[in-house]
Amino acid sequence: MTDLHPWKAGILALAALGAACSNPLAPKDLVGSYTATTFTVQRHNAALVDVLGLGATLTIELHADATTSGHFTMPVVPGFSTEPLDESLDGTYTVHNDVIQLTPGTNTFISTLFFQSHGNRLSTYYTFVDGNSQSGNVSLELTRQ
Repeated sequence: MTDLHPWKAGILALAALGAACSNPLAPKDLVGSYTATTFTVQRHNAALVDVLGLGATLTIELHADATTSGHFTMPVVPGFSTEPLDESLDGTYTVHNDVIQLTPGTNTFISTLFFQSHGNRLSTYYTFVDGNSQSGNVSLELTRQ
C-alpha cells in the first residue's frame, strides 16, 4: 500500500467536501406558482389569528428571470393591521445565501420578509414590534402548486 502525500490527501478531502456540498439555490430552482397555505399572526399574550381564515389571499408566480407576478389581499387583522390591503405582487425577487426576498413594485410588508425554501414551500417567521412597543409573530408559508 502506498502512502498519500499530505497535499494529495488535502486535495482528496477538498474534493469530497465539494461533492458533499449542495449547489446554492438559484431562481431557476424556485420557478412556479405559489399560494399562501399558512398565514398566522400572534401578538404577545393574545390568541393566534388565522389570517387566511379571515379572508386573506396571496398568490405569486416566480419566473426564471427573477421577476414575479401575483396578488395579495388582506382584511383588517385585529392587532396587526388597521386597513385592508389589496396589492399587486408584480416585481422581482432575489436569492442570496439561500434566502429569498420578494420585491413587489408596491411598498408592502411582503417586501420586508425573508423566505427560506423547503422543497415546494417557501416559509418565513418573524417577530415585529409596532409603534406602541407591542410585539408579535407572523408566520407565512407559500406552497408551490
